[in-house]
Amino acid sequence: MKKVYVFALMVLIVISGCGSDDTPEVNFVDPALVGVWKTVSIIASNCENEENNSSEINMVCTTFECIQFTFDDESIFIGKTVFDSKASEVDGTYSASEGILTINSGTEILMGSYTVTNNQLVYTYEANNCDVELTMDKG
Repeated sequence: MKKVYVFALMVLIVISGCGSDDTPEVNFVDPALVGVWKTVSIIASNCENEENNSSEINMVCTTFECIQFTFDDESIFIGKTVFDSKASEVDGTYSASEGILTINSGTEILMGSYTVTNNQLVYTYEANNCDVELTMDKG
């Protein structure tokens, strides 16, 4: 379990680059994404380093451990990871259009495909040389 939270924290660090781009961005909001999402499973596969392949299912968010994404109706994104009661937070913007979700927190961008069905978000992307499938429930 610790490995999954460390991996999630690394993903949040990847998207938390500093710096700015003066180019105005155009973000599209999918109303189905707006809200707070809590991780129920995270699967890292096809990793360049096979030791990083991992799977954690049936996760439950608590004040001790949690991975949570918040998307608002103005394209603001907040990613929060709690491990051993210590929280790390990343914020930025997001855009969701035609099944592609892009999270931008400065100079780093995380992009992948997503679906929302019955208040469940499945986000598939590449991070840290791994294919990642993140499943989250709304609420």
